[in-house]
Amino acid sequence: MKRTELLQCYRTKAIGGDLTSVKCNGWWLSIGVIVDPINGLVLCVDHLDGEDAQALKDWVEPIADQVGAHTLVTDDADAFKEVVDRGGSYHQVCKSHVGRNTEELIESLSLAMEAGQDSSLADLHRLGELIHSQQPEQQAEVQALYEHYAATPHSEKGKTASLA
Repeated sequence: MKRTELLQCYRTKAIGGDLTSVKCNGWWLSIGVIVDPINGLVLCVDHLDGEDAQALKDWVEPIADQVGAHTLVTDDADAFKEVVDRGGSYHQVCKSHVGRNTEELIESLSLAMEAGQDSSLADLHRLGELIHSQQPEQQAEVQALYEHYAATPHSEKGKTASLA
């Protein structure tokens, strides 16, 4: 059955896209998977000719148009960001990837801060807690942390920047 027939009456506001590679008869194949991240339904699994932004755009856009999706949820890969930029849709990073990326950042910065006893260490750990709890009432606290560090002056050229 053609994809358009299968998805003819299906509607979702968001689709999730991901890539993987599988070895088949000694050859590596790029495989793309698109899901409905709201309901967990797999919308397609396709062999892709490439993983560059244009190949992804040619693959994602017809599916998004068919189901009426205006948001693409991804792992934050640069090629997917470019697809969103070119297509004018919204981009959302997968919750699981946000959590893992934040944990990795906190771990790497914590080591650097502990060595220098930077006072930002407590804020960094609190940010990690806020990312994982994701409670709407904590939005003001996240905003306050952002504003505090966004206001931090840049270091002078040639000088070491603070972690803040």
